[in-house]
Amino acid sequence: EQGVQHCIVATTVGRIVDTVGAGDCFIAAWISALLKPESFVQSLNSASRLAAYKIQQQGMNIHGHNDKHL
Repeated sequence: EQGVQHCIVATTVGRIVDTVGAGDCFIAAWISALLKPESFVQSLNSASRLAAYKIQQQGMNIHGHNDKHL
């Protein structure tokens, strides 16, 4: 719906290590979630969780990541 605002709660993280690429991870996870049968808000939450996971890692290596973070 046009004009509808959605709010999500930011994902809590422990130690922030590296924020480079967090936005890219967010957008990629958001698009991926939108292609699944998820609601708009669920897709934003999935993207937030992956970006939160990424900023706790050094560099763009997110090996070990699995769907539990989405």
